[in-house]
Amino acid sequence: PHLRGHNPIEALQCGAATLSGPPVDSFADVFADLVTVGAVETVRDAREIATAVARVWREPAAAARSVEAGRAVSAKSGDALTATLDALPPLLPAAAHARA
Repeated sequence: PHLRGHNPIEALQCGAATLSGPPVDSFADVFADLVTVGAVETVRDAREIATAVARVWREPAAAARSVEAGRAVSAKSGDALTATLDALPPLLPAAAHARA
């Protein structure tokens, strides 16, 4: 209930052209980068969704460029999970290290 938007990275990594409604607060930094490179399109109502989907179907090469631009953005932060996991052990109690 407190989320405002969904993570667009998985859709882009799967090769899907990505549309989003306006609520993106939960991933604002990611969406800002994706919008800047044209990797995601914000749609506000049914008419805009229909127009965007028709454009994706009509212009598959443009949709593919959009997806590739999104993949490039996500690749820049692709090691974020690994970096986070590597940073955790020093912060955990010694007993947690023994179990790992």
